[in-house]
Amino acid sequence: MVAVGSGLPRRRPEPHSDLRQCGRCGLRTAPVNYFQRRSHMALLLGVGLFTYVIGGVIYYAACRKNLVCPRCGLGWQHSRATASAGEGVVAPVAASPTPSSRLPTSGVGRRVVGVALALAGTITVTAGIVNGVGGAIVTGAFLGLGGAGFLQWGRKALLARRRSIVHGLNRRVLRLATERRGILTVTDVASALDLTLSAAEKVMISMEDGVRVRSEVSEEGVIYYEFPELMHKASIGRGGSALAR
Repeated sequence: MVAVGSGLPRRRPEPHSDLRQCGRCGLRTAPVNYFQRRSHMALLLGVGLFTYVIGGVIYYAACRKNLVCPRCGLGWQHSRATASAGEGVVAPVAASPTPSSRLPTSGVGRRVVGVALALAGTITVTAGIVNGVGGAIVTGAFLGLGGAGFLQWGRKALLARRRSIVHGLNRRVLRLATERRGILTVTDVASALDLTLSAAEKVMISMEDGVRVRSEVSEEGVIYYEFPELMHKASIGRGGSALAR
């Protein structure tokens, strides 16, 4: 029996870790998407080439949501929890952000499949017209429609990724503006967010609405951006009397 308050050190709970260990190669890391591995992408292209694209489409649809080990490609459902969160971690081959900040996919795989289907449909329709085969024309038309659908699907994914990137940049600019008391220049944004001057300028122009973010020119000719809500945050927070004035 150990008396309460005896000076013995208490065991601290180990920090939680989302990392797991591959059941084949033992790599302790985070998984990657199935088609992020080059071998799987090459296999997809090979299957599509030798099955007139149809097999590639089926293969992509069946495996596109799978997660695998970045080193050996084993399905992540065969991974196991690690005993300790304090061990060294090996970064995955295709490093990805944490799930909370993970960007949407760019849809490049969908667009590749869409282009391949569209080409296959064009070739099939052309061959059907030249040879007078109605079945080939119908098959090519369906392939072309499938390609258009995949292209549109990939385009939506790309637009969603761009919107996510823009929103992330806007949040970082707002945090920076809070630190700088509501006044920023393009140079401030470029240096703090590790952007080029042209990219930083585009971000600030996209945020400017004339109300919450507005541009001004100093007497020295320097363009700067004001965030009135952040500039007057202290006075607004004192109560309704500041708002009444």
